[in-house]
Amino acid sequence: MAPRILVVDDTPDVRQIHRRLLDGSGMEVFTAENAIQALIAVRHAAPDVVVTDVDMPVMDGLDLCRELRANATTRDVVVVVVTGGAPDHAEAALDAGCDAILGKPCSRTLLLATIRRLLHRRRR
Repeated sequence: MAPRILVVDDTPDVRQIHRRLLDGSGMEVFTAENAIQALIAVRHAAPDVVVTDVDMPVMDGLDLCRELRANATTRDVVVVVVTGGAPDHAEAALDAGCDAILGKPCSRTLLLATIRRLLHRRRR
């Protein structure tokens, strides 16, 4: 069964790039343009992984991670933060419960390897 990936980013081009990359790698991909939409999508689609930006309007990616971790049905969803923000985002992302932090622009190889590694670890 293909892993279900939710890509959350307020920039349409970034969502499209991640969608093409992940879909082309055999993953089932859906997107949201902000964290509020992501929380709604998570309730309906139950992703295995959420790939999210940090800086977004309405609710940021770190608050999204905190919300996912606070809910018993979503606390085990893998969360990968992809950010172009300051280095302090890394520490804040780990504090929020994110599983991995990658810098923007993120290489295709690194994003795929990170997702696969985290899914493999979760399935053990």
